[in-house]
Amino acid sequence: MNKYTLIALSIIALTIGTMIPITLNLFIYNSTKYPTPLPVVIDVKLPSKYLVELKDVKTFRDYSELKNFLIEVSRLREGLNELLYRISDPYYYESPVLDLAERGTPTPASGTPKSDSGESTSYSKTNIQVEGVDELDIVKTNGRIIAISTGNKIYIVDPRNRRVLSTIRIIDVIQVEYSVFAGLYLVNDTLITVATSRSSPVHTSWRSPSMGFTGDQLSTFINIFNISNPETPALILNMTVTGELLSSRLASRYMYTVIQQTAKAESIPMVNNEPIEPGNIVLVDPTPDTYTTMLILDIEELKYSAVSFLTDRSSWMYMSHNRLYVASTIRADIYEAYIITLELLANYLPSEQRKGALEALSERNIVEAYDIINKYLKQLDENELENIRLEVKNNLNNILGGKEYHEVTRFYVFDFNGIDIFYKGFFDVHGNLLYQCSMEEMNDYFLVATTSLKITYDVVLSKYKYREPFGFITIYECTGIKCKYIYIPVGGREVESNIFINVFIETSEMTGNNLYIIRLTDLSIASNITGLAPGERIYAARLVKNIFFLVTFRQVDPLFAIDVGNPENPIVLGYLKMPGFSEYLHPIDVDRLLGIGLEEQSVLKITLFNVTDPTKMNIISEVKVENTWSPVLYDHHAFQLDEYYNRIYIPIHAHYQYTGGVIALKYNNNEIRFEKILFHDNAIRTIYMDGEVYTISMNLVKIYDRESLDQVSEIVLP
Repeated sequence: MNKYTLIALSIIALTIGTMIPITLNLFIYNSTKYPTPLPVVIDVKLPSKYLVELKDVKTFRDYSELKNFLIEVSRLREGLNELLYRISDPYYYESPVLDLAERGTPTPASGTPKSDSGESTSYSKTNIQVEGVDELDIVKTNGRIIAISTGNKIYIVDPRNRRVLSTIRIIDVIQVEYSVFAGLYLVNDTLITVATSRSSPVHTSWRSPSMGFTGDQLSTFINIFNISNPETPALILNMTVTGELLSSRLASRYMYTVIQQTAKAESIPMVNNEPIEPGNIVLVDPTPDTYTTMLILDIEELKYSAVSFLTDRSSWMYMSHNRLYVASTIRADIYEAYIITLELLANYLPSEQRKGALEALSERNIVEAYDIINKYLKQLDENELENIRLEVKNNLNNILGGKEYHEVTRFYVFDFNGIDIFYKGFFDVHGNLLYQCSMEEMNDYFLVATTSLKITYDVVLSKYKYREPFGFITIYECTGIKCKYIYIPVGGREVESNIFINVFIETSEMTGNNLYIIRLTDLSIASNITGLAPGERIYAARLVKNIFFLVTFRQVDPLFAIDVGNPENPIVLGYLKMPGFSEYLHPIDVDRLLGIGLEEQSVLKITLFNVTDPTKMNIISEVKVENTWSPVLYDHHAFQLDEYYNRIYIPIHAHYQYTGGVIALKYNNNEIRFEKILFHDNAIRTIYMDGEVYTISMNLVKIYDRESLDQVSEIVLP
């Protein structure tokens, strides 16, 4: 054997010897923690459309009528926006920027933990507000597997066998850039995912040449997977709805999703590339800015209905077993106030000019009316302008009824029966809705707590004087060898500009808090309590049987107890003050209430209240965790209650250290006490199944014994 052959054989042997351990290591590594994602099986079925019969509502005959209506609405808004832009020009005063623009009761599982194969008999559910009405979340379990959404992926995890069964990548399912999973539902062998596109337009194939309608640039995607074999999830339904997701609920076999998009003359809501019929577009508000689309999907028969309502943009959603509420904050109407101001000012003009200004206003030509009024007013002196301003200000506030509140919350109410939906009407309450659990349905009544801010309108009429730019004209003069510079100053004069006309909202620092109770038979206000805790705002609320608990905060933390047993006559039974504030309230039972909040902004405080006698509420026990915060403060889905072990799980994150985990607390009727911290950086959810507890982050599942809370294993999410 020559030396070259020997060298070649040595290299081959060295290569094989190196690759064998690497190959074995990769095989073992992948088979235990990093399974190769299996492709999603595509078996998509076309959903059938169910046409909702709409009665006693204003719809549109055709797309031409819809477009003309939206053009008329936009003319008013565009005219006023142009005015606001013009008066913010440097030659005028700066005008202020005008802003015109979910938490819950759990459904805990009961039963003794049982560790046997197959489906769990004891496992946790998502912390929701209304029992039997599921809410979208990023982690779900059906007692056999855990589905975890990390934004661009969904992991299906087998916790008993400690492995990831499959991975669903959003790019494989939706194939639209800048998309993200917003949450999911898991019902037996059915996995439902909801995703949204962030900014990439959805290119629609439908476009009306005569109307020029196109779809909205933001879209919401609903996908249904059959995971009877969780190692190969099968995509069976794929739906796309134009617009931005507001919220979603799942009750029985029906999924209710609310999606919003801007109401413009050139766009229309679409479902699966097809526009919603004009007869299924309902006019609710006289000058709407939003399509609020209700999509109801039968997840068993794969049938859907879609109706769009022209409303103002909304922020909150609440759903009971037969009604759906969408809440929209209506800020003080600066548009209305500005038009009334111009109408009042027009009355000071000579007859011909007054006629021209009022005609322009009637035709929604706001800019032209402004110019006519401005041309006359700038001839007046400062005293005359001030007298007119005071008269107009007083008349404006009188015409608007001396409105006391900066904001009004409007609730759009819908009845539903399976896939059918019916618009019932709307009601308004003073104040701003700050919190999902501030609204609850109780039999034939609806309760809502708001924080209000008193306002008045002020009118500005002022001649704005400005000084021209100052400079020199330079002249260079020479005769022979004799030369000189001549400098002639120019500009710098004080010049009178047009009149600055604007309407401002004057707010008081004095806030108030209110409870309104609405009769659902006719959407009228049955009763109200206003002016609670002046100078503070609502941070948390909870209805427990017939007692409505309310937390407000500014300096101390009043916990109010309001008896709503007689909805026509609610009574404040008592209140309790203490340092800090609670941002989430959770009933342990009818006599014990848990509060989770902050003290001194950096101390997480968990408080157990005795509410047996609401007239004499008191603190039984509390636990404070310094320099931490919790996702529970803004997302009630992060809270977990284990009734069998009398245990509470709360994810925590340290302020000054890159560490965190889940704090486990034991409770009984007399105390709440610290038990253990399950260390897990960036943990966001905790669930339990049979004899184990799982803490979950975006890249890891840690597994603990449910009784001892000792860690027994972990599953890496690749």
